[in-house]
Amino acid sequence: MQLCRFVLREDPETVRSGIYHENRLFETDGEKPIGVHELSKIVLLAPIQHAPSLRVFDESLNYAYRNSAVFGGPLTEFDAPPGTLGVEVRVAAILKDSGERVSVEEAADFILGYTLFLGLIAEDRAITNPVQAADLPFAVGPFLNIPEATPAELFNKPIQVKVNGEVIAEVAYPLPDFESMIECATRTNRVLVADLIAGPSLPLPPISSTPLGRGLQPGDNVQVVQENLGLLAVKVL
Repeated sequence: MQLCRFVLREDPETVRSGIYHENRLFETDGEKPIGVHELSKIVLLAPIQHAPSLRVFDESLNYAYRNSAVFGGPLTEFDAPPGTLGVEVRVAAILKDSGERVSVEEAADFILGYTLFLGLIAEDRAITNPVQAADLPFAVGPFLNIPEATPAELFNKPIQVKVNGEVIAEVAYPLPDFESMIECATRTNRVLVADLIAGPSLPLPPISSTPLGRGLQPGDNVQVVQENLGLLAVKVL
């Protein structure tokens, strides 16, 4: 099931929620359908309005906090800082419960669903402060994907990264061990409802080593596509 938040182009001030199915959006009031919308008439938003915290993990279950106060959704425009910029692609779990000292066995019940994570990454030394180097824009979306069977079925397709319509990388994304990430995160602090737990970064080469041959520039359109999770696109300004 693919849940989303959106606005109608004719009514951009009213945020709505719904279910994406067969190229249409079925608007709901939280319990029952109340309308059907064609994709041409809507604008997708990030699948959550806010995230109390964002933890990003590596393959060794080390993690760091990132700025979760401001983030975008589909078609977000990134005001890029100077320097050589690449892309950071992850899959994130969105939590539905709060707790601490959560065991691996309990952790699956804390996960509401999964979403794509697309951010900028500094690939040179233009930003020397390590905190600033990690404090770059990111977006999540387009959907909150809730597995109808097993999570593994969501991750059995490769992820493509495109810049201006050209595929610059296609990489398999093994099923992240989100249960162990949650167990690790809650050893010393609480997780909260709507927290983001981002899995390891997709192993991409430096962007200058891809067919793009350069860093991201103003005007570039970046897309991350995974058949089961959707398409998340942003623009660099």
